[in-house]
Order: sequence, then C-alpha cells, then structure tokens
Amino acid sequence: MSGQIKPIAIFHKKKRVFPLQPCNVTPVTSISGSNPDLSTLSKSMSNIALTLKPTTKADSMAFVPVRISRPQLLPPVLCSRRFYVYLLLLVLIILILCVVRLVSQIKVTFVHMHLESDGDLERVTLPRSFSEPRGARCLDGSPPAYYFRPSPVVSVNYWLVYLPSGAWCSSPSECDERSRSSKGSSNMAKMSLAYDGILSHDCQQNPDFCMWNVVAFLYCDGGSFLGNATNPVEYNGRRMYMRGAVIFDTLIEYLTKTTHFGNAEQIVLAGSSAGGIGALIHVDRLRALLPTSVETLHVIVDGSMFVDTPDINGDYTMAQIFQSTYCQHGLNASAPIQECTQTKTHDTEWRCLFPEVYYKFVFTPMFFTNSIYDTWTRPHALKISCSASNCPNANIPTVYANRDAVRNLAREISGSSKKHGVFLTACPVHRMMIKPWLSWTVFGSPTMQVTLTAWLRHDETMSSTDVALDIQPAVEQCSSVLNSK
Repeated sequence: MSGQIKPIAIFHKKKRVFPLQPCNVTPVTSISGSNPDLSTLSKSMSNIALTLKPTTKADSMAFVPVRISRPQLLPPVLCSRRFYVYLLLLVLIILILCVVRLVSQIKVTFVHMHLESDGDLERVTLPRSFSEPRGARCLDGSPPAYYFRPSPVVSVNYWLVYLPSGAWCSSPSECDERSRSSKGSSNMAKMSLAYDGILSHDCQQNPDFCMWNVVAFLYCDGGSFLGNATNPVEYNGRRMYMRGAVIFDTLIEYLTKTTHFGNAEQIVLAGSSAGGIGALIHVDRLRALLPTSVETLHVIVDGSMFVDTPDINGDYTMAQIFQSTYCQHGLNASAPIQECTQTKTHDTEWRCLFPEVYYKFVFTPMFFTNSIYDTWTRPHALKISCSASNCPNANIPTVYANRDAVRNLAREISGSSKKHGVFLTACPVHRMMIKPWLSWTVFGSPTMQVTLTAWLRHDETMSSTDVALDIQPAVEQCSSVLNSK
C-alpha cells in the first residue's frame, strides 16, 4: 500500500537484525494526504500507554505513600538483651552527668572557701627524702611539717616563725599517747590553721606583722623542739623518736632551700608556752644558721614565764616536769641548750629549761608577755584546781607567791638590757600573742600592741612590768575577756 511505512528487515548471515527504535513505541500509521483515522489513532495511543506501564500485574498494584526515614534509638526488632544494654548506657550517662554537676559544685565551694580562708596557714609536710637522712622525725616517725602563709606583697621579705604551745611529754606513756595525735604525728595534722594576734592577716588587729611571711612549725616532738635522743624509745611495741632539735634545724634548712627565707631582711622567732621555751633557747643558734644578709633577729616569748615556786602541797611540780622532760628527750646532747648546761653540774643541767635561768645566756633582743595569774600554771604547776573567780582563801598565798616570782623575773629581764621588753597583765589567761587581744586596754595601758611595736622599734620606755592587782579585782576587770575565751 502506497504511503504506508514498513519495517525493513535486514538479513546478515541468517541473522535477523532490526533497527533500534527509540522508547520501544509502536509507530503510528498515517494516511497519505489526510489526517489519521480516529480509530487508528486511539488504538495507537492505547498501545503507547500499555508500553509505558510498569511490568507489574494489574491486580497487585496499590498506592504506596512516600515515607521519610528517621533515626531511631532502638532497633525495629528489640530483644531483651539489647534492651538491657541500652538501659545500662542510659544509667551510665545519667551518672556521668550527676558526677560532672557534683564536681562543679565542689569546685565552686572550694573556691569560695579558699577566698574566705586567705588568712589561713597551709600545711607543708617535708619529703621523707629530705627529712629522714637528717634524722628528723615526729614522735611516731612521720616527717616534720610546718604551716605557711606568704606575704600578699611579693617584695616584702620579713618573716615571722612561730613555735606553738602544747606542754610536754615527760614519760614513755605520755609520749606514746601524744604520738597518736597531731601533737606527735604529721599524719594526723590539719591541712590548714587559722590564727589571730601576731599571726593574723588582719592589719587592723595586727599592724606589725599582717604583711609578713608567716611560718608556724608543727609541734610534734613533745620536747619544746629541743630533744636529741640518739635512739628511739620502745614502748608497747612502738618506736618513738625524741628529735625536736633536729626537727627545728631541718625545717630551717628546708625553708632556706625552698623559699626566700634565707634572704630575709628581718626575722622574728616567736613561741607560746612550751613553744616559747623552744624559741628562747633556739634563737641565738638560729642566728648562726642564717646567712649574714639577715639584718635583724628578735624573739617573742609568750606565756612561758614558768618560775620555780612550790605548789599547794609544797612540791616543786614545775621543776619535776622540766627535769623529766630533760631526761626523756635527751637534752643533754642538744646543741642549742649546751651554752647553759656547760655551766651546770650534771644534776642541775635540767634547770636551764627555766626562763629565769636561760634568759641570761640570750644575746638576741627578747620580748616577754605573760599573765601574773597564768591559767595553765595554776592547775598544772601549782596543783590548784579552782578557777580564778572562786579560788578558796587557803590557795591564795600559793597563787600570790607565784605571781610575785613572775613580777620579779619581769623586772630582772627588762633591767638586764635596754633591748629587752616585757608586757605583764593581771587578766587570768595563758597565751596572749595569738589572741585578738593585742589592742585591748583591759589587759593594760599602754596596750600590748603599743608595747610590742615600741620594742620592735627599739623604744626602751614602753615595758609594763609593775602589775600587782589582786586576783578578785583582776577577775572583775577582765570578765569580758574570760567570757569570750
């Protein structure tokens, strides 16, 4: 038929090859010179539609909505093992978040506490590699330690070294008991200490030393930092070391090597009670341990004017304490005290522990502060158990005998050299220099602060040694202090 398009078959080596047809569409037959027949066109369009349909069975076709996949915490199929794994992970995450929150709160609390405790002295324990070769040990064998607060001003190179109070241990049983506490072991010592008085960082309370570098030695030997027993003492299967003098020398050496203590311009060695005895006896030897660049050295002895008077029973208890301590701690081999002991007989060497004996061998300027009614002396040295406010009349002569002996000693010290100073008070107290009482007029006029400042400046007119107030008026005058202790 003319005008009709026919497919052409090409035969090549018995193979029938058809030409390529785009989109596999059946061609539409047209009538030459006229429009295509409608029925033919409809049939052709049907064939095209059938060609474009997917090869899916008609009866199985259905509308499928498009779904967007999203991440899921749990898998589509959740078994019990996976459930517990995910539960455990969730619990661990919660615990980690709680720990992080707790640590952050602790850090904030620590920062606030640190800011509030800027005046505290922080503990420094000596490395065993430094202390043990020198034989420096506390009673229980632990290494020595000290508390330190640097000056807030870097350029200030003044140092205050303090030896604390704490009485003595004069027998193996007493030393064993101390060795189980911070008075005989650095292992049990607090991490920091807060002090008032001359160790305070408050310049209104402590104008003389508030800007100084402050060091407080840990009192852990029980012998006023003076012991030098060669061998440890065995008691109840434990060893105890009486090495106070070695502790003192080792701490000074460590400070010199690890701080600018060795380059200090001025140093004040101070001590209270038993520490005051140690400060008094050590101070001249300290001068020998320091470099010559140190310009001035002073010593403050607080609450340590122990005198040799009888107790309520007629016994010399204070002398017995000193004699037992001297023997127990091997003070006969202690270098600081030997300048005095060499002038005594073997039986009287121990008397060098009395300030009334030893002060005569001290060259360094001294400042003594004491109460004529010392509250440690009355029960321990005089064996009077009553308080100052209700002491029976039968005990008053013993109290006054000790009072007068303290006054006599004060006059001797201040009169022996113009470079020495004394401040006495009638208020029944023990230690005063580490209390917030420096400027309180109730203790006397001029005040303790004024007297101390004058002595530091070598003013020789401010000693206060003439205090003779009876005990009852003294109690009434100082009631505000006694109630605040």
